[in-house]
Amino acid sequence: MRTLKVSIICGKHCLAPDEGEALFKEIYGTLQKGEDVLLDFNGVDTLASSFLNTAVGRLFGKFDYGFLDARLQWVGLDQQDERVLRLVIENAKEHVQKSEAEREITAKIVRRAIGE
Repeated sequence: MRTLKVSIICGKHCLAPDEGEALFKEIYGTLQKGEDVLLDFNGVDTLASSFLNTAVGRLFGKFDYGFLDARLQWVGLDQQDERVLRLVIENAKEHVQKSEAEREITAKIVRRAIGE
């Protein structure tokens, strides 16, 4: 199992999707090699769902849930951040199960809601 220290890869404040991209690449590459991954969040002071959507949520478009459930673990999250990560995972699982038409409808609703 390979331990990825999030604070070393991304810093103490993990907020933006582009910061999550660096972690995603590390996780993805490790899983592609057949290694299990332990994400160590110790030392991370701030964690945002937008970061987690990119770092972890995108994995569900590359691997199935059973594979990730067996090979991806994490430590060092407080109770609130643990809930956010689990919500990101649930949303990612639902997203990949939707058809392309359903995803497009969801995207249109979101664009409308944010005024695009």
